[in-house]
Amino acid sequence: MSSPRSRRLLAGLLAIAPLAVLLALAPVLPPPGAVPARWGVGGDVDRVMSGTALLGTTLTLTVISALTAGLVAGLSRLVTPRWSRVVLAGCAAVGAGAAAVYVLTVLGVRVGGGADAVTAWWALAAFPVAAGWSWLTYAVHGEHRPPLAEVLDTVPELDRVVPVTGAVPGVPWRSDTTSPSLRWVGVFVAAVAVVVVVLLVGSGDGWVPALLLGAPGLALALVVHSLAQVRAEVDAEGLRLRPLRLPVTVLRVRAEDVVGVGVADLDPLAWGGWGLRWLPDRSAYIASGGPGLVVHRRSGRRLAVELTEGALAAAAGRQALRAVAGQALTGESTTS
Repeated sequence: MSSPRSRRLLAGLLAIAPLAVLLALAPVLPPPGAVPARWGVGGDVDRVMSGTALLGTTLTLTVISALTAGLVAGLSRLVTPRWSRVVLAGCAAVGAGAAAVYVLTVLGVRVGGGADAVTAWWALAAFPVAAGWSWLTYAVHGEHRPPLAEVLDTVPELDRVVPVTGAVPGVPWRSDTTSPSLRWVGVFVAAVAVVVVVLLVGSGDGWVPALLLGAPGLALALVVHSLAQVRAEVDAEGLRLRPLRLPVTVLRVRAEDVVGVGVADLDPLAWGGWGLRWLPDRSAYIASGGPGLVVHRRSGRRLAVELTEGALAAAAGRQALRAVAGQALTGESTTS
């Protein structure tokens, strides 16, 4: 089955499958009298619940995810392919994760001889299962690529890429952008991580649990703070966005993938909020709202990058990216 409709239905079946698996395994692995419900910082079970309650909770989650997946897979006229891919992957993650939690918890109780012997690792093992099943559903669904003519209809005529020959001045082009909101979010996350470490050490739990919880928080704070300053660059290969303090690329659009480039006053609410944002039909880096580039891609997706240097920098970036995309149409490379 290779048509988009067939792949969508198959992805829907994969998202529903965890419910069928749970219903098939429940008689073989009946719920025990007690299962762990919560673990303390030291890893010991500090609260239990009945196995019947766990089965009821997992059944509820898998049924809801299966019903949602069935509706999304069937209502192709109401749910766009880009959104159905994400929603079905999410339903697969919820269903597979819930089913895996039940199966692994029951197995843990049987192997350990009781609820108190089940460590948190039994439940945490459900996360790779959920992630793997979600990825499989996402991959099977595939990306919907509308016809080029349909994509071009959404691009303003003045922003469309046209063939360009010869050298074009202004390439390479770059512009730095700073996001105050991301900077403050990074500071807040770091402060929370420090407070958690201090509270755990002060309560006598020791440095090991404190570091296990605090280190990931501090690492996340560092990443968020690094994303507060980024550089947008246009070269012969296209557009890329990278943090100034991290050797990675967070957004990339190749020249041959660009069908249009415009300049717009970017509204954070229209692009998912402040900072680095990803939605099924668009992605963006928004500092605080203002002038920036809007890139139209062959897949129909759009990319927006705010430029705190202002409208003149955005106009120069538009000209540079349209030039390299136009030369990609003719098979030439851009030189300054």
